[in-house]
This record gives sequence, structure tokens and C-alpha cells, in this order.
Amino acid sequence: MSKITPTDDPTLPPETTKPAVGRPRDAELDLRIMRAALAQVAEGGFHSLTMDAVAKRIGAGKASLYRRWKSRDALLADALLAFSPTDLPIDTGTLRGDLIAVYEHFYGLNDPDIRVAVIEFLGNHRILRGWVEQEIPGWLNSRRVRVLEIIERAIGRGELRVSAQLNLDLLIDLLPGVIQYRYTERNQIVDNELIVEVVDHVLLPLLSR
Repeated sequence: MSKITPTDDPTLPPETTKPAVGRPRDAELDLRIMRAALAQVAEGGFHSLTMDAVAKRIGAGKASLYRRWKSRDALLADALLAFSPTDLPIDTGTLRGDLIAVYEHFYGLNDPDIRVAVIEFLGNHRILRGWVEQEIPGWLNSRRVRVLEIIERAIGRGELRVSAQLNLDLLIDLLPGVIQYRYTERNQIVDNELIVEVVDHVLLPLLSR
């Protein structure tokens, strides 16, 4: 995902790395702006996202956005962290339920805007992965860690016994890998049915070996 520069956006104000001193931030407005950014991505893709487009969506001046974020990249990064956090409390009581729930959350199945953003990411993975790693360091890895925590919790409560030879680090990459392949190579939509299928027929059988 390319950076917004003065040549990309002629209306860009002088760059600043520090928020202006003034009245306290309005948390509700922050959320509205971040939601509008996700809605813009959902409607027109990542490359349609500009500060001007977001400002128009919420009926605010563009200056109010730049007081909060120095660029569209920073805005989108915060929006993804706010609406697709990796630390969402998930505890259904079973390993199967937890795995399905956490992947439904990660792929935005309960949030249409996040879902479209994820689909956009899957379709432009080679380009956008670098953007994610630069703008939200550790975000993708924290998702892997979250899945590992769920598996370890199942082991701790005695629901699961994992062979010492099983490579958990490799195993937790299987579902994202299958979904990436199914979407890009076989045009299969990412939905609950696909997640359940991979959990039931790939992850759980391997974990239970």
C-alpha cells in the first residue's frame, strides 16, 4: 500500500509528527472516523482511502483528521487495531468453539467492514503484507500467538493432549494458509463454513494425533 505524499494528495497539509496542542480528543469522534476509514476501504478498496474521502463520509473538516493522524496509513492502522483487536476475550469452553470463534473474528465475519478489508488484504497479499508489517508491527504475529494461547489453554484444562513431536508453530499457520489458497486460487469465499471445515478436518485431527 503506497504512502500518501504531497504529490499523491495536493491538499495534504504540512507534515507533522506531533498532534497539535488543543482541546482533548473526542473518543466518540475518533471511533466514527476510524469506522468511516474502514467503510471507505470496504466500498472502494485500499487505494480509494484518502483523508478527504473519510472527512466527507463523516461530514467533518479534513483538519480534524490531521489533528489526530498524520496520514491515511496511521489512520487505517489504528482502525484495524480498534475494530480487529487480537486480544478479544474468547472462551467458549471448548477448543473447537474457541478456534472457530477466534478465526471468525480475525476474518471479520461479524463485522462487514473488517471482512471486506481482510478480503482486500487476501487479494493483494504480496503488496499489503509489507504495509501491515511497517504500520502495525507485530499485528499478524500477535494473531498467531492468540491461537497458540487457545491451544495451550485446552491442553491446560485437559481437553487436549499434544504429542511432543507436533510442531505447533507450523500447525497454526495451516488455517490462514488454506484460506489464502482457497480464496486466491479457487475463488472460494471466506465464510463460517470454510473456517469450520478447516478446523474440523485439518486442525483438530492433527492436534489430536
